[in-house]
Amino acid sequence: MSCDARSAKAESEAVISWCVIGKNHDLDDELNQFLKLMAASQRQKAEFLEDPKNLAFFKLVMPIVFEQGWLQLSFLCINGQRAASYLNFDYNNRILVYNSGLLPDAHTTLSSGIVLLVYNIEHAIEQKRAVFDFLRGNETYKYRMGAVDTRVFKVKAKLAA
Repeated sequence: MSCDARSAKAESEAVISWCVIGKNHDLDDELNQFLKLMAASQRQKAEFLEDPKNLAFFKLVMPIVFEQGWLQLSFLCINGQRAASYLNFDYNNRILVYNSGLLPDAHTTLSSGIVLLVYNIEHAIEQKRAVFDFLRGNETYKYRMGAVDTRVFKVKAKLAA
């Protein structure tokens, strides 16, 4: 994977790079890398991905979202190792944070998930997106980044067999 190096506060302790996956990347490989980081980040996420239906959702839907230009899959590398990832949707002039993953025991002092989140927010500003939406969840980091509560609706969709 090639990521463009960007300076960060954490750079004084490590070589930091980040990238957003584009058409020149192998989406299947990149999605597998994301899923590994997602599973590594929390026991609940690993258990979620053990369900074949949940894994199939990512494998079936994300390529379609990618082809539509709505997928924003980003990675942060620390000293050449993928340390964090975000899977967001870039739709209707909004960035919608869907899920994330990271190596929880690697580079803990550098806060890799927060560093990548900052890059994603900066990128959204550069792309002139009107909204950066954390969607549902009341995790503390979201409020530290300026999130405010909004109503969230649950929609279920069933793929035709």
